[in-house]
Amino acid sequence: GAADENVKGVVALFSGVIAVARSPASALAVIRETRAGGPFTQTVLGVTMVSDVLVILLFSATTELAHTLTDPSHPVTLSGGHPAAAAAHLCSIFVPRVAAELAASALLGLLLAALCLLALRVPEVPPLPQLGLLGVGAAAFSAQGLLDQLLVPLGVTAPSLEPMLACVITGFVVCNGGEVFTGRDERRQLEALVNSSMHPTLLFFFTTTGLGMRLSVLQHTWPAAVGLFVVRVAALYFGHAVGARWGAMPHRLRSFGWMAYVTQAGLSLGLASEIATDFAGWGPPLKATLMSVIVLNQLVGPPLLESAIRAAGEAGGGP
Repeated sequence: GAADENVKGVVALFSGVIAVARSPASALAVIRETRAGGPFTQTVLGVTMVSDVLVILLFSATTELAHTLTDPSHPVTLSGGHPAAAAAHLCSIFVPRVAAELAASALLGLLLAALCLLALRVPEVPPLPQLGLLGVGAAAFSAQGLLDQLLVPLGVTAPSLEPMLACVITGFVVCNGGEVFTGRDERRQLEALVNSSMHPTLLFFFTTTGLGMRLSVLQHTWPAAVGLFVVRVAALYFGHAVGARWGAMPHRLRSFGWMAYVTQAGLSLGLASEIATDFAGWGPPLKATLMSVIVLNQLVGPPLLESAIRAAGEAGGGP
């Protein structure tokens, strides 16, 4: 029926959004390992960083669209009937929701930035600063539940919050606005604190990820996972060919430049987990499929990136 068609459309949208995500951490690790430096390396880093900010925005919009299309109280069909009327009805519900989510997430990011600046003032006696930063992260991901508890009893629908977008805004404000608000450069201090707090965070994250990977589900989803992997690599190849031509990239780099963008990791896994949390019916099977694709990209991506760097002649050219 119409509901099934809507779900199929939403699944396709989420799959496309996750396919856009890259892995800045993996890219930086390969670049540091190869001591790479040069125009090609800087382009790879720039595209990777910008695409991850873009994918968070796209994911936020797609999540609200998915809630709109699968909400039984506001039935909207993607096909049949009167397309113009359906599109107008969809926009009347979807656009205000997205605007409210982006505004609420931005406000949360500013609040978290203030908390993060306080965490940077904690005496540098381990593990006090690390606990302070982890507390800021916990606040980001528990804010939605707290907001629901405060507003729902009052009969007010709480706006959706996107914690990853809020954290991006937090990092931007702290690193770029530190000199304005505090008269100090907070970037290096925050980077060092994040790196020192990373191990327990990764432990919980990847352990939770492993708990969600069920072999019984993967046995049925691996054909779709392989298909999505192949389609994504093909899209990267042709997309890079078009972008390289428009951007006047040197001809010698055009044949292998796409290899630098295959890797996926933490952000993609986090977004896939959010899908499973927000959409209990079809979310977990989609998460299992997407996680399989992400694992394939993580296995193949770093060697391809290293090969691209060496083919560009930039290995060993960095600091």
